[in-house]
Amino acid sequence: MRQLITIGAAVLILTGSLVCWRVIATRKHFQDEIVMIHAGMTRQEVIDRLGEPRESKRPCYERRPDCDQDLVYAVPFDFVGFWTVSLDQFGHVIDTFHWESP
Repeated sequence: MRQLITIGAAVLILTGSLVCWRVIATRKHFQDEIVMIHAGMTRQEVIDRLGEPRESKRPCYERRPDCDQDLVYAVPFDFVGFWTVSLDQFGHVIDTFHWESP
């Protein structure tokens, strides 16, 4: 019985470590890549660099006349923040923003 508990605990620790590593690696990927996104890029160029967004939000989070939609990128299991890439009506980048809960 003690051996079974030890194996179970080891599996839980390993699984938790892998999930944490994945969250950290994905968050770092967005932090490194989002700075490469600049005004004027197309929607497809953003997707090529960052991958498919988790969500495409219309209207934008921050309502502005020039913003048609936000591409939302979020790290799984990271409940405190996400990134948005704002696009105009022609599908070109206006700006990016990192939203984070206080």
